[in-house]
Amino acid sequence: MKLILNGRKLTVPTTAESKIAGLLLAQGTTEYHKLAKQWRVCMMPISRAILGWFEKYMRDHFDKETALQFRPERGEDPNLFLAKKLSEMLGAGLQYVEVTLTTDEREVTSFDVSLEGSSITGGQVDSDGDIRIGQNHRLEIS
Repeated sequence: MKLILNGRKLTVPTTAESKIAGLLLAQGTTEYHKLAKQWRVCMMPISRAILGWFEKYMRDHFDKETALQFRPERGEDPNLFLAKKLSEMLGAGLQYVEVTLTTDEREVTSFDVSLEGSSITGGQVDSDGDIRIGQNHRLEIS
C-alpha cells in the first residue's frame, strides 16, 4: 500500500497490510458468531457455491493443487473458510492501493483511495456528507 501524506509518498510495510486484513477478518468473525445459527446455516450454500466457483476457475486457469486450496476441510464452516480466503486476497491486493491524505494542522482536509496505475478511484470523501450511488454505480459521499 502506498500512503501519500501531504504530497510525500510513503510505502506501508506488507506486515501492516496483513495486519489490516487480519483485523477485518477478526471483526467479521466476531460479528459472524453473533448471528443466529439458522442464518449461518442459510449462508453456507452460498459460501460453498462461491468457493466452488473459485475452485473451478483455478482448476481451469492454473492447476489442481491451486484449485484445492479453495476447498475447506470436511466439517469446516464454509462461511469462515471463505472469509479467510477473501481476507488473504484483500491482504495481497492492498499492495496496489494508494491512499492520499491532505491535512492542515488539525484535521484531514482531503482523503482519496485509488488503485495504483489505474484511473479508477474511490473519489473524494467528505466526512460530513451523505452517502449515495453515483455515476458508474460507484458509492459517493458528498
